Amino acid sequence: MVTDKVLSMYVCFLLSGFTIKNIKIKVGTIKSYLLVVNDHYKAQSRNPPFEYKSNSKTARLLAEQERYEDLPERREPLPDKTLARMMGLAKSSDPLGFKAAVWDITGLGRLGGFRQQEFAMDTNSTIKHYVKPDGTLVVRAFCVRNLIFRTEDGSIIKRVLLRKNLAFEVGVQFDIQKNRMNGQIIWFQRDNTFPDYCPVRISLNLLWRAQTLGQGADDPLCVYQDKTGTKCYLSGQEVTHYFRSVVTSTTPNISPDDLKLISCHSIRVKACVLLAEAGMKGWYIKLRLRWLSDCFEVYIRNTKIIVSQHTDALSSSNERLAEVAIAPAHLPQNLVESGILDDSFYILEDDD
Repeated sequence: MVTDKVLSMYVCFLLSGFTIKNIKIKVGTIKSYLLVVNDHYKAQSRNPPFEYKSNSKTARLLAEQERYEDLPERREPLPDKTLARMMGLAKSSDPLGFKAAVWDITGLGRLGGFRQQEFAMDTNSTIKHYVKPDGTLVVRAFCVRNLIFRTEDGSIIKRVLLRKNLAFEVGVQFDIQKNRMNGQIIWFQRDNTFPDYCPVRISLNLLWRAQTLGQGADDPLCVYQDKTGTKCYLSGQEVTHYFRSVVTSTTPNISPDDLKLISCHSIRVKACVLLAEAGMKGWYIKLRLRWLSDCFEVYIRNTKIIVSQHTDALSSSNERLAEVAIAPAHLPQNLVESGILDDSFYILEDDD
């Protein structure tokens, strides 16, 4: 009990930034420190004092801090300048290359709110699988067959690359989801007004690249060809690195701490922010971005558009206040001077 109290105080000390370099460190680093303490106790033939999965104060403190570090709301959405820059870089680069592949999945993901696990692997040379209860392996990220195209009247289009002009909608199928709604399909319509950001055109690019690089229906969709001509899978680490490099080029003064808030998850945050900025209701955001709970609310940010909407929403109130402000000028002077103010009220508490 006493040892746990000492360790928990030590953890609080470290979390407050009292470290060798006077910087705040994360839970993973602190746990490694505590494991060294355990090793010391073992060397003395004593029971180790720290167990991460216990109900000790130290363990609960670290678990709570770890949840805070992992909260998705800490991620920031990709800035508009970054998205526009990525699109420009993709158009001027090899259509089979990395930049084009990242832009295509990002351009579609800003509408569909994709998670990293839905489009990226852990490395660019290995495929990550889910294992079903019956032992069946399922590719973790989107496969080629997960893009479904149909005409305006709802007919499914086969061999769509031979009849691109017929594609009016694209459906993205999610084999495995956190909300357990496996197999769900979310549809997106063609946008002829802004072709560079059209989900159908972007999806056709993804499909063309995958098939050109030899991917079959059950193979990963998000692939690219590197400078040596080798086929690679998009990985979360390289996508995050690319996002941050483009953010840095479009926002040169961004702080290191703010830059860390940009990651693959910024795609999902951006999708939520865009719908919130458009004034879409909660049920709509949940439906389109595949949430069953209201946890989407933690993704919404005070963006410039939302701040501007706040000003616009109060315009009628400000107009009324302006009218009230000039009204006393039309009242008798003695009423204005003697009337309304009364300092005899009782002093009230703030809560009252």
